[in-house]
Amino acid sequence: MRKLILTVLLINIIFAGLGTAGQLDSQMDKIVQTFIKDAEARSPGLIKETLAVFPFNCDEKLARKRVDLAVSELLTSHILKSGTFKLIERSRIDTILKEQELGQTGIIDTETAVKVGKVLGARLMVLGNVARIGRSYQISSRLVDAQSSEIISASIVEVPVETFNEEASRYLVIVPETQTLGVYFTFLYMPASVTKLSPATYYGITFTPAPVQAPVSFASLGLGLRYWPLKRIMVDACFFLFTGYSGKSLSNFTVSAEHFDTKDISESLTGNMLKISANWVQPISGILYAYAGIGVWVSMLSFNNGEKTDNIRVTNPAGETVEIRLPGKSQSPVTPLMRFGLELRPQQRSGIGLFANLSLPRKYKYDISIYKFYNTGGDNWTFSPEEKMTVREIVLFTLDLELTLSFYF
Repeated sequence: MRKLILTVLLINIIFAGLGTAGQLDSQMDKIVQTFIKDAEARSPGLIKETLAVFPFNCDEKLARKRVDLAVSELLTSHILKSGTFKLIERSRIDTILKEQELGQTGIIDTETAVKVGKVLGARLMVLGNVARIGRSYQISSRLVDAQSSEIISASIVEVPVETFNEEASRYLVIVPETQTLGVYFTFLYMPASVTKLSPATYYGITFTPAPVQAPVSFASLGLGLRYWPLKRIMVDACFFLFTGYSGKSLSNFTVSAEHFDTKDISESLTGNMLKISANWVQPISGILYAYAGIGVWVSMLSFNNGEKTDNIRVTNPAGETVEIRLPGKSQSPVTPLMRFGLELRPQQRSGIGLFANLSLPRKYKYDISIYKFYNTGGDNWTFSPEEKMTVREIVLFTLDLELTLSFYF
């Protein structure tokens, strides 16, 4: 029974989708049939005359979205399918409009269309307007005689905005070319290395950083924003949560001394990173875009979450007390970067990208401080000058890779 219900629901969804998919086409057909009927009523020979379809008039917001172009192209396509009028190519109409310096305001009135129609040798013209009324587009169109400026036929249809956007998507600019906002999720892969450090002796004790057996890399997730102040300029800012190592060999290191038991000291490099860049965007095709930019990395990383850990006290061969301090140290270098990438947008509102970021090597050091205690008499103690030793050095390579999933508005 459950399978039957699911099957019925699926069929309803499919047929509902099919029912709305052709709504815009049916309205375009309705306009064309009205024109044919009224033209034949006026004179049977009119349906064989030359016809020019002009850009439809609309407000600035719809023009940026190219709704006017979409209506003109769709109507031209349906007139062509009807096999009646002889159509003049859109490119010729645009050329004449530019040459005659007509329609510069974006509004094509009857007088302007008649002038262009005569130059083109068109007997008939299609003019119209598109306006948004509530949740629908109202398309008003009229068939005009170029010789007499007389309206032969007129039609008004309405199409839901959502349906129009779906069925005319190939003509529309859903996402504007300027003032565009984008939100994206990203996965960042950063190869790194661990510097091989030599043993060092302080106050009679030799300290040996533990060796690292394998190369390491970092992986981080990020959330970013993009903004287009200009058509080809994009500003990008992304925040990354740096969660630590991906190589097990960096889970801990050992500071060993010849004259006391080995101590294990765990360390981890965590924190946040911020990437800010300005990019040039170059369309390669209708769905593929290339990026090139410059910017900076701002790293806010620390070993052991920036918290101090317990100090270690030992006795050297001379019977002196030596203290090892393990301070948590935050490091925030600012590093310039260059970035290059490609983004594939199968739909205007979403895209998948791959980027490469090039920067100078970024070094992060974990230092310990070593002191010797002196008894100055009774319960009075003092410290020797501080000695510092680097026991771990992480170097992020110059190249890292970024995979992005973006959504545009």
